[in-house]
Amino acid sequence: MSDSSISNCADDNVRTWSNLFSGFIWLFWGFGLIVACQIAAAILLAVVEAVQTGIKPDEAAIQRLFEDGDLIGIAFPVAMVIVVALIALVIKFRRKRAIVEYLALRPQPIGVLIRWLGLAALLLLASYISGVVFDRPDVPEWMATAFATVDYKYLFLFGLAVCGPVLEEVLFRGYILRASLESKLHPSAAVLLVSALWALTHLQYDLYDMFWIFVLGILLAYSRVRTESLYPAITIHCAWNFVAYIGLEYQLG
Repeated sequence: MSDSSISNCADDNVRTWSNLFSGFIWLFWGFGLIVACQIAAAILLAVVEAVQTGIKPDEAAIQRLFEDGDLIGIAFPVAMVIVVALIALVIKFRRKRAIVEYLALRPQPIGVLIRWLGLAALLLLASYISGVVFDRPDVPEWMATAFATVDYKYLFLFGLAVCGPVLEEVLFRGYILRASLESKLHPSAAVLLVSALWALTHLQYDLYDMFWIFVLGILLAYSRVRTESLYPAITIHCAWNFVAYIGLEYQLG
């Protein structure tokens, strides 16, 4: 990946390590806000359950709520709104930059999106073949548990295939990758670093699945750098999670 791919990423071509530090700060802030929304959603589910059953939930019951599929449908839309709004405010009032420009919210021709979706389809096929070779389960354990507890499937789908991808792309390939590209890191190092950090936030998976999440992260980040737009990454991520949902319906529905 050449430096020319990001020639427009930094004002006056000035790149500093402080930009990378800003990216790390928002990694912790963003991830913390997502966790906070999950905790709030779990408390809400506990209250609803207590009202319906008349039984006050104990610690074990509350812990089980974190594996409830409806948690995704409730927490991710809220987290998306909060995190995206805060990032926009930081870009506009602290960094004093245009939000659309900084997050690379540049529409792309449908043909470009289709080509990137084709690359994602090849990656998905490779992961499927690898899963067959290594005798991996079709559905990760945590996802099977979550899907089995879903009461509102459309809300779960909305959180999984729309809100989650938009939230993570704005945070990782939008803000954090942009900050990394405007640091003194080589562009390839920035792509690998952000992809690794993104994979590490998926601790609900095992190491095998996290490896493929890392590889997907590289494709998402590369699409952002190559096209100078966040839309291909958002499109790929939404489509990937939608396919995962279809797999859940097929295997467990």
